Amino acid sequence: MMMLCLLLSLSVQVDQAKIDEAIRKGVAYLQNPVPAPPKPSSAHSNYDDLVLCTYIHAGVPQNDPKVQALLRKMLEDPLERTYEVSLQAMILEELDRVRYQGRIRQCAQFLVDNQCVNGQWSYGTPSPALAGTPSEGARPAEVAWSGG
Repeated sequence: MMMLCLLLSLSVQVDQAKIDEAIRKGVAYLQNPVPAPPKPSSAHSNYDDLVLCTYIHAGVPQNDPKVQALLRKMLEDPLERTYEVSLQAMILEELDRVRYQGRIRQCAQFLVDNQCVNGQWSYGTPSPALAGTPSEGARPAEVAWSGG
């Protein structure tokens, strides 16, 4: 029993400075990769969206040029694949759910239209309900969000 208590006490000791440093190094790598990461295949087309999500959660400033470029690209891309659309909805909710309410609604409609009868989702096909619908907030000069 004493050994178990010792192991449990060791497992809860967290070095926040090491965690913060690891996050800082990871963001620095994404911002200035040396060498550049391999270009993702079409099967992994949400690479940029994942990098944007990482920046947001790591606290990269909202006015960072790379954050702005990735956001602009994401908003201009058509809603075509379930994984990318669901990730986009989560990113926009984190950034500013009110400002991006229209685009989040489009993401939700896409997901509803691509849900299978058994409750799962297909990989995604463009939603006929969204054909010709402009993307609200698609070209922000700068993005604001409440946290990171």
